[in-house]
Amino acid sequence: MSVAGTVIEGRTATGALPGHTRITQQAISRVVTIVAAEEFGVPVSTVRTRLLDDAGRLHLQVALPVRAPSLLDLARGTGDAGDRQNTLIARSEHARVGIARRSSELTGAVIGRVDVDLTGIHRRSPGRLS
Repeated sequence: MSVAGTVIEGRTATGALPGHTRITQQAISRVVTIVAAEEFGVPVSTVRTRLLDDAGRLHLQVALPVRAPSLLDLARGTGDAGDRQNTLIARSEHARVGIARRSSELTGAVIGRVDVDLTGIHRRSPGRLS
């Protein structure tokens, strides 16, 4: 009998506890949803995710609104209107890469593809005007 197969007080000789761990599709989907919401700075409730197979890898489809400054902020010059690095495409590409990286780190899944569909604009509710 090999050493790896020897069980001592519920543990194998290598220290592993017999059994298995399975992460459900629903759990992975929830992790991806939360990661996408954080990457785009929008509420979790506004994000929809779908998981598909991509030749043995995980294909993530994410649909969510994009955060945008208010027109008042843009008029005051406090928005991001003039920053070419902050275009919708540039921000989305950066977030898409972040979604793939963080989702893989947290779930252990191999991510093959991430598609992001921007479904609208999300603005934070303004505070009380004084």
